[in-house]
Amino acid sequence: NTVKAKKLQLTMKKNNLWPEMNLTASLKRNGLGDHFKQAVQQISEEDNPEIFAGLNISIPLENNEAKSQFKSAELEKAKALIELKLIERKVATVILNQARDCQVLQQSAKTKEKIADLQKKKFEEQEKRFSHGRSDTDTLIRFQEDFLKAQREAAQSKYEYQLSLIDLKREEGTLLKEYWEGTNP
Repeated sequence: NTVKAKKLQLTMKKNNLWPEMNLTASLKRNGLGDHFKQAVQQISEEDNPEIFAGLNISIPLENNEAKSQFKSAELEKAKALIELKLIERKVATVILNQARDCQVLQQSAKTKEKIADLQKKKFEEQEKRFSHGRSDTDTLIRFQEDFLKAQREAAQSKYEYQLSLIDLKREEGTLLKEYWEGTNP
């Protein structure tokens, strides 16, 4: 909107560089009388109308003020465009960083899920060894704790990934559209 306003101001300043021509015209009728009714009747008569028409042309010799205002408007428009591009670049950078964070957290969640699966297999194998009498309870408990810790870390990693997806949608401006009632016909 700022850029559009600056463009409009630039057009106005450009128009100020041209010579100015004004056409004026007026029609005057007088009605004089002792009473209002007589005055109104004399207005409608065709006697003594006054008609004036004129053309006023002004041409500034160097027009330095209009030229400087035009240059100033050009610079303001360029400044507004640069600010718009800067904002666009900042938004793009934020969204790209957030998307990259989402990818990293997704990969981390997948890796921790694989670790939890491996810990589960390790624990199940240790249970088999324990049932055959080839392991002790202390080792079995440590393997179980490792498995539970890996599950907890995988769940936490999935949670962080989902939060980063929400942040990405918020930064993109699509989060409210997705959940706002009445936006989908």
